[in-house]
Amino acid sequence: MADVTPASNASDDDVIGASAVLDGSVTAAGTVWTPAVVARVTTIVVIMAATLTGNVALIAGIKCHAALRRRRISAFLVNLAVGRSTSASDLRR
Repeated sequence: MADVTPASNASDDDVIGASAVLDGSVTAAGTVWTPAVVARVTTIVVIMAATLTGNVALIAGIKCHAALRRRRISAFLVNLAVGRSTSASDLRR
């Protein structure tokens, strides 16, 4: 059998296994979660949640009030709300 120990001149930073985590800031895939990255992700998640909540509230409000359903502008607003909700929930970006 072959010896699988790392070379003696390799430092701990050079040898990162599939499940290694260094100082809690590097994940298994090598993604660095600095405070700036966490702040950006948190901001985006809050904006997405607010967008989805507002659009669902708009659609529910128009659906619940018969007077609003009869207006042509309401159909346009529902169309916009559905479009924005689908783009806000798209996680491929």
